[in-house]
Amino acid sequence: MRDSAAPIVLSCWIALAASALSIGLAPPHVSSLASPSAADRRAPQRVVIFPPLLAAYLTIDKAADHLLAAPEGERREIAKGALRHYFSTLDRLSSVPTLGANSAIPSDPEQVLLLSPDRVVVWAWAAGGLDRLGLPIAAIAQTGIAESWRAIGAITHNSARTEEILDAFDRRLQALADETSASTLDGGRRVIVLWEAGQNLWRIALGGNRHTPYLRGLGVEDLTPLFPGLAKTLGSTVIGVETLLKLNPQAIFLTCCGSPDDLPQKYYESPYFHSLTAVRENRVYKEPKGGARMDGAVEWPLLMRWYAELLVPTSLERKLRGQWQEVYTDFYGFAPDDEELDDMLRNDENAHSLNYGRFTRTGG
Repeated sequence: MRDSAAPIVLSCWIALAASALSIGLAPPHVSSLASPSAADRRAPQRVVIFPPLLAAYLTIDKAADHLLAAPEGERREIAKGALRHYFSTLDRLSSVPTLGANSAIPSDPEQVLLLSPDRVVVWAWAAGGLDRLGLPIAAIAQTGIAESWRAIGAITHNSARTEEILDAFDRRLQALADETSASTLDGGRRVIVLWEAGQNLWRIALGGNRHTPYLRGLGVEDLTPLFPGLAKTLGSTVIGVETLLKLNPQAIFLTCCGSPDDLPQKYYESPYFHSLTAVRENRVYKEPKGGARMDGAVEWPLLMRWYAELLVPTSLERKLRGQWQEVYTDFYGFAPDDEELDDMLRNDENAHSLNYGRFTRTGG
């Protein structure tokens, strides 16, 4: 089945930039929740970082030498991926406790104090009591890619390199927009992005999610009207099996970094989901995991390319593997080998999904 869609126009990409680069209206800034110190005027040498911005810090600072500690889940996620080639010293990082496995909120301020850091990076709304201990806090106020990366650039005194990275980010997204400007959607318009929120519960991406403006530009249906009473800017809401069956999506995308067991095969094999068009047509996909959760200024354009090649496969050349190697070479000085690319693209997990052969070594 083929359904027509409006071409991507400049306004769609303006919307994408607004979503991908900004969450919130305040200007990006780094502020100290503790008293300003002379230390703020020099690059820190003993950094503890709590937000999921470890890859941003590493990419901008080009080393892990100045990092003391990060949450265990974040440290482990980066250290086991392809970026371990570039940042071999990740193994020596200490872990700092947080309120949960995927939390960025400190749970033991005293332990941080014992590390004697000269800068502690936190979300502005999640200092976890560290500010009350007089620690040198750098509070990042926004979660958008451009804002948070610029904040890291300011903390590390690498603002010029950060702007170079963000300029490349903009150029890569614009090049993809140009390449897909005349494309039409293959398959139905009801495409959903999910991540598990519990047994038979999922979060579904809505209007405020970073994915949404780009998918809308490709002709994907706006799901917000299907959830009356929710704010249009809401990033997600929880749904159950009944709602999922009622939505009957024509394609399902499972986010990269939710439950490791939330894979296409689970949907293909479960009798609960046999009525779903996406299941019947083998259009359930698990996002790549990349070296840094497919987020940020380096990997986000690669993820958008992945979506485009699956949603408009007849319109685009098979470029993702080559672009991935080029981008990693440009930013990190190495190109992932075929085995690493297969793993990051989750070729085994997506082996039974429609058109996924385009991401294999042979491309078919």
